[in-house]
Amino acid sequence: MSEITAGALGEIGGRILEDAAFVFTEPTDEPPAFEEAVLEGRLRFVAPSGEGTLLIAAGRSLAQEIAANLLGVDAGDPETDGQDRGALGEMLNIIAGAFMADRFGHNVLCMLGIPSVQAFEPDAYAVQKDGTACKVHFSTDDGRRIDLGVDFVERSN
Repeated sequence: MSEITAGALGEIGGRILEDAAFVFTEPTDEPPAFEEAVLEGRLRFVAPSGEGTLLIAAGRSLAQEIAANLLGVDAGDPETDGQDRGALGEMLNIIAGAFMADRFGHNVLCMLGIPSVQAFEPDAYAVQKDGTACKVHFSTDDGRRIDLGVDFVERSN
């Protein structure tokens, strides 16, 4: 089984963000600081060879933009009110599906949990939390930050 790399995670995440949410990003080693509340989503998964957690984090305004794009409405449309957490969770589900297929194959049964999204103040948030073994930071075309991470523990046979 191939090692999970930031490059592979970044390629999958960047493609999904662009294709599904029309958010254009570039990976960066020097991410911009979060300047507003940060929404962090986590999704646990179990695969035949182990288990882990996928993570996504974005500022609230970017999560609101993702919600608008997923719903096909303009940013600021009243239909998006309160949809930022759900939209980030849905992005995590979409990324998880692509990640599972890439990592474990298309014919392998994996179990996904339910995304959990929490809000943090920018100074209380850092994606470099213990356990996030692989992470990638993105900068959007307008300079906002979005992070993806994965922690995976292989089962010993």
